[in-house]
Amino acid sequence: MSHVSNCLKMISILNSSGLVKSKDLTSMLEVKERMIRKYKSDIEMAGIQIGAKAGRYGGYYLEKKSAFPEMEFQQHELNALEILKVTYYQNYRLLER
Repeated sequence: MSHVSNCLKMISILNSSGLVKSKDLTSMLEVKERMIRKYKSDIEMAGIQIGAKAGRYGGYYLEKKSAFPEMEFQQHELNALEILKVTYYQNYRLLER
């Protein structure tokens, strides 16, 4: 994966999981521990603060989870997305022929 996509994935993992060990992040992102520190630095340069807890039970966590609120769609928005999806796949199938 690219550097940016790994940074975004790291933010997503921390946002949904809370405290995550560095070794777990390396496994999920399939990178070395050094890259996790680089991603942390780059994410913080973008204005998203990541906390670190040292020790055996330590890891990384997002300082403010509210930076990435859960997305909630209203029913009319879900209906519009469904129409777009159906239309896209119908047009895609027409192009394949």
